Amino acid sequence: MFFSSSGICVALKAFTSSSEVTALQNSDVLLPCYFTPSGDLTYISVTWTRDGLTLSWFKFGQLENQDKAMMLKSELQKYNASLLLKNVTFKDSGEYTCEVIETILEIETVRVSFKVYTPLKIFLKPSRIIADQLNTVECHVQDFYPDDPTIEWVIDSETLSQHGPVKLKTNEDNTSSAISQYHYSPSTKDVVPNISCRVKHESLKGASMEIQLPICKLNLTSKSVMKGEKWQVICEIDGCPFNNDTLRVKSRNSILNESKCSEETVCATEATFRKNNKDEEDKEELVCEMEFEGINKTITKPILFTDQGKMLLCIWRRGMGV
Repeated sequence: MFFSSSGICVALKAFTSSSEVTALQNSDVLLPCYFTPSGDLTYISVTWTRDGLTLSWFKFGQLENQDKAMMLKSELQKYNASLLLKNVTFKDSGEYTCEVIETILEIETVRVSFKVYTPLKIFLKPSRIIADQLNTVECHVQDFYPDDPTIEWVIDSETLSQHGPVKLKTNEDNTSSAISQYHYSPSTKDVVPNISCRVKHESLKGASMEIQLPICKLNLTSKSVMKGEKWQVICEIDGCPFNNDTLRVKSRNSILNESKCSEETVCATEATFRKNNKDEEDKEELVCEMEFEGINKTITKPILFTDQGKMLLCIWRRGMGV
């Protein structure tokens, strides 16, 4: 405690702008600590500690730092004793103490709680579901730290109360992963609602992350055109956001042609072959088949063509496809 030139008593004060600090793993962060001395820095001593270990100290104008934890002398001249932590990891989480001393009787202490976290990674498996079928959807939350997230399934902004228990796993790097399952069977007869997975975690600082689940209302069709002695068949499908999916024209054991679809609004493929309806032996029915990437389901539809006013199954004979 000193008296200023005006005779006013000036006492040492130390304070922080935030007693709780968070940062991403492998980033640099400042733990705030400021002070107002009663005089200059001549008699000021500043020490940062954690769990009884000294990390950085300043005394009699001398500054001692570690490679990972340091105060800056230029900032100390401005009465800023904030501690810079470099390349933080989970092990750096904890309570830090900034102690400022000016005289034996003037000791000020500031405590800062610090947590390291990782950004959440969220995805759905499968990334889409098919209407009119029972689907099991998994919401995956990966590489989070610390603590467990809250995982909710939401339909048209309404949180669902019934879903499977969350499965937790600890990873080798001390982060964690979680999976929540939901069984859902939307109908094409109804207006398909919006369904999503919503995740809350302290690293989001009060916000939430939400990922929507696309629902496929599929429309698989085939077209057949006679060209001379050959038939040209076109398979088309829409009603789904395609993602490396495969549409085929195939027989029971053979694939005549196939196409990969990723961003198209309509996925299509075609094949040309000779029709034979005299020899029943060795004949095979042709179908359009859609296989979805990441979904353990295929959609098929027989290929039909018009012959003398009658709708017949399109028959392909081995050795006669072109």
